[in-house]
Amino acid sequence: NTVIVEQVVKFILGRHISALCGQTGELVRVVNNQVERHTQSAMYPDGSKVDNDVASRKAVEALDQLRSLLTSQLKKLPLGYENLMAVAPELRYTSLFAPAVHPLAQVASSKSSEGGVSKALKQMLKQHAGQTLTLLASPLKVLVQIESSGKWPLEAEAIKKSKLALLLKTKAELKAQFEISSVIHEDGTLDVCYEGYVFRLQLVATPEIEAAQLGHAYSIDSTSRTVACATVVAPLHHLGVRALRSQYPSYTGAVRLLTAWAAQHYYSGHLCLEHIELIVAYEYLHPYTAQPPASPLAGFYRALLRLSQHNWDVTPLIVDLSAEGKELQNPAIQAEIVNKFNALRNNSTESTLDPQSRRLLNTPLYIVSSADRANHYYPSVSNKSPERVVLGMIVRSAEASAARLLAYMQKYDHQQLQSSEEETAALTEIMHDSTILSKCNLLLKCNKALLNKNVAEGPSFARLSVFANTPASEANIGALVVRESTCGVHPIQEGLVHQLNEKFGDLAVFFWNALSAREIGVLWRPTATATASFGVLSCLNRLVEEGAVSTMLNKPSVIAQMLDVGDGLIVGAEELV
Repeated sequence: NTVIVEQVVKFILGRHISALCGQTGELVRVVNNQVERHTQSAMYPDGSKVDNDVASRKAVEALDQLRSLLTSQLKKLPLGYENLMAVAPELRYTSLFAPAVHPLAQVASSKSSEGGVSKALKQMLKQHAGQTLTLLASPLKVLVQIESSGKWPLEAEAIKKSKLALLLKTKAELKAQFEISSVIHEDGTLDVCYEGYVFRLQLVATPEIEAAQLGHAYSIDSTSRTVACATVVAPLHHLGVRALRSQYPSYTGAVRLLTAWAAQHYYSGHLCLEHIELIVAYEYLHPYTAQPPASPLAGFYRALLRLSQHNWDVTPLIVDLSAEGKELQNPAIQAEIVNKFNALRNNSTESTLDPQSRRLLNTPLYIVSSADRANHYYPSVSNKSPERVVLGMIVRSAEASAARLLAYMQKYDHQQLQSSEEETAALTEIMHDSTILSKCNLLLKCNKALLNKNVAEGPSFARLSVFANTPASEANIGALVVRESTCGVHPIQEGLVHQLNEKFGDLAVFFWNALSAREIGVLWRPTATATASFGVLSCLNRLVEEGAVSTMLNKPSVIAQMLDVGDGLIVGAEELV
């Protein structure tokens, strides 16, 4: 299909502007998604070719069927469900990895009218006999809105228990009425296996939404902001991104390119997907030229420029995802956003605020979208901002990559790339850069059990070797290792980095590549390595210098603790500086 389009373009250009393009268009050279293809080969190390949009569309269709089932067909519940609101990036087409149907979840979705689980299991074992399946599964998160009722309790703990009871009832009725298997969790979520996907349902009650919005209207409270973001802003953000994709088909491709770029520059976890979606969206809604980007490559290039050239210290980035794109054009709303930005910048060091609130308010990457209307135009979706120092690193990397990408496009346009090897090297220089590790003080190496040539098989401890006589006790949804993941390919390592950040975030900054996940860079904070006076309350992880009253960081002890947190997932630590 691509070759046909190229021939048509060359023929038309040759016929109408032959002086520039040649009589048959022989002077025309088509740039055919070189960067996208290079990224795809890096994203799928097993060599599989997966059309992201097609796979995501199938998952969305499965969710639509599940929505109809839960809202219209499911009976015998004390309270019904009004709506299902998707929030998973896989369901808005921006995830780097397409949602995949898991064979075990597909077996669990089988109905008796189709032969039942037993027949489906036999077919699955026959189809995959001799193969190795990963037991890792990333759930697709969905918010389920419960119908309104005057009987809802007002206390948070009572609401939590009521929702848990409703989930237990839902689990039982799904099995009894539709033979759909599900697994309930202590955190109040329900994993439903439907059409081969694992949908993670989280119930949302009207009193929770009202309390979150009311509480945040009068105070800047981190708890109410978190609740409002999870229950109100996230669905609005999801719908806004979906609408933008419908208007600009190349948008999601540009998002995936920038996501891959951030991961392969070891900024995974620092530049989250919501940041990327909004930065790229800004370039489509407020383009440099009169026209928005026409290709993922152009959108990626402009997003790099925006990331590197925007003055994040002085100006907030305002992105209007509303249906008509006019909500944030109101001067009063824009003034409100700017005033709040300036007030937060000026008050970010107030000692009356707890540390978490100070960090949330002093957001270096300050982005406000129309979805934040429910949060009174505070940056709720993008509150996972990188630290100021890390943002500076990201800005410099984006500036360098934009310059390299421009040089690549100019060389390609003038046919100065002599071979495919030279082209691959140029693309690698744009998309890959591990120099951040050379600035780190410590390198944590992941266990080889987490790494394999075929990512589709998962880590060695979460695999199932399939044979025709594999017992049902081993091939069922109870064997699945379900882990939430923002990237979708290495949830074990992602959880490990999250644990390291929670325990040692005050001592170091962690850098890792979510695509390869082979090592984790550790950069000690200056406040951690600096000598300090001795104090009983501040001597944790510190050594007293001999003959002095000052203390220094006990690096061997901290490194040993990091290895303990890894619990076998980290096999070694190499000091670089």
